[in-house]
Amino acid sequence: MKQDVYSNTIAVFNHLKDILKERAETLSEIISKVDRRVNITYKDLSLQAMQIKVAGDILDFQMHSNVFEFEQTHPMHKTGYIKAHPFNSYCSVINVYNFLADSYKYNRLNDVGYLIARVFVNRENRFFIETKTQIGYKYNNFSAAAVTKDELQSIVNELIIYSVAFDLYTPP
Repeated sequence: MKQDVYSNTIAVFNHLKDILKERAETLSEIISKVDRRVNITYKDLSLQAMQIKVAGDILDFQMHSNVFEFEQTHPMHKTGYIKAHPFNSYCSVINVYNFLADSYKYNRLNDVGYLIARVFVNRENRFFIETKTQIGYKYNNFSAAAVTKDELQSIVNELIIYSVAFDLYTPP
């Protein structure tokens, strides 16, 4: 069961890689006609890490290599989906962080990055998201069906919009 969870998460992460590459190319082409100072790039870091840079922000996607179970107090355990099949609550997670591009460029290791989304994938290739963005309301329970490319594209678009619109707070 845990191997199924892990395999599904690798597949979702690889779909995300393809989507991020495509979005970076498309957005870069569009923005270069408007303002050449704005850079949009994709960077594949490893089997479990990738980034998309949009202007001054970097979205850092990291797939965790382990499978997790939700605590029994988590609302997920109250759903019929989990009650019917308790193994469906085991998930792997893809974390998405928002960092300043300059934090990477200048190797500022103490700069704050923000966890803006966690994408959970289970053994049936269903998913849900914990996020600060609006799309979190749509996917706050396990999806009715297996994850699709269209859903992943919507998630990526929402995360890009959120990161660009997010204003910095002064450091403490």
